[in-house]
Amino acid sequence: MEGEAYGFIKDFFKYEEIMDQCIEIADSQRIDRCDELTIENFDKFVFDVKSKCPQVILYLQKIYENNNMSSVGCKFLYYWVYNYLLQKKQINKIRTIYLTFLSTYSVTYSNHNLTDARKISIKEVDLPKVTALYDMYKNLKTIKQNCKPNKSEEYCSLVKEIINQYNMQLQKEDIEISATHVLPHYHSNIKAPILTTITVILMITFFIFIANKISPHVPFLHHGIKRIKNKLKNTVIEWNMLQSQGLRNSFLNTDRYSVFI
Repeated sequence: MEGEAYGFIKDFFKYEEIMDQCIEIADSQRIDRCDELTIENFDKFVFDVKSKCPQVILYLQKIYENNNMSSVGCKFLYYWVYNYLLQKKQINKIRTIYLTFLSTYSVTYSNHNLTDARKISIKEVDLPKVTALYDMYKNLKTIKQNCKPNKSEEYCSLVKEIINQYNMQLQKEDIEISATHVLPHYHSNIKAPILTTITVILMITFFIFIANKISPHVPFLHHGIKRIKNKLKNTVIEWNMLQSQGLRNSFLNTDRYSVFI
């Protein structure tokens, strides 16, 4: 189930109601196959499994009649074995018990195909997540019932406070996740112009170097480079003159303002 959506959990309510309805019916019925049930290397919980077997067989029959053994119904049974029957213990035995229930049901109702049902499982790493989500759904149902008008305001205020804390935590995690995705992209955007600029500078430098090497042998190229050099030289001279003039003006201004000091 790892990597799959957890949307099926919201339908667990329906299947838990079916399982609960089977308790009273199972008390009034006897299923011989359940008395013959055996689980190898698992004597500790055999009595509990046998006592719950009639309830589970009736449950499987109901979900078969309602929806041809739906995958969600089978997942709830798998979760039910983990959470209710084994009380979150002996996790390595969940699948063994689940398949034992299916085998007992298959013998009782031999005309039913359980190929897909046998493939159902919930990975151990996902079981606590499923439990947490299902508990949240159940708690939400309780909160809705107790936070209606004219109900306890203190209780509802505490509920809102917890919800706000949860929302703030989610927003914080979303910001951190966004930052980890944006920053590498931002750095890559900076690197591209820098690399382009360096490449252009190297190409210009290489071109000038080659031009200087071959210009003595090519008259028009030689004269062109010479004119460019002269223009650059004149520009440098003019720039130096402007700098000198600027310095003189600066000194004059300094002397003028020094009067007020």
